[in-house]
Amino acid sequence: MSRFNRIFFSHKCSECKQAVTFNVQFRYGELDDHSYTLGDRIKWGTNNKGDARHSHVIVDGMGFCPKCRGTAGFIVKIHNNLIADVSFSIPDSDDFEESGYTILESFI
Repeated sequence: MSRFNRIFFSHKCSECKQAVTFNVQFRYGELDDHSYTLGDRIKWGTNNKGDARHSHVIVDGMGFCPKCRGTAGFIVKIHNNLIADVSFSIPDSDDFEESGYTILESFI
């Protein structure tokens, strides 16, 4: 049983300035080392973090540059259980609850 899922996100590294694909780990949905890309639907099962009924969520993510090993924080945006966007987060951001995700809108 895994503690994270991952999304692969291509972007220029802010440290080495190389175009790379980040392996961004995040904790939302069924935590079973699922691999996602933009537009994929979040999977739910037995080891869940969050709730499928939340319609708009931002999730804290962390990734490493495969070239320079620089660490970067990410924001994973989820709309209706689809991964809608991934972007760099601002260092020392207070955007996230202690849970690692913030609910922006919910059907609960």
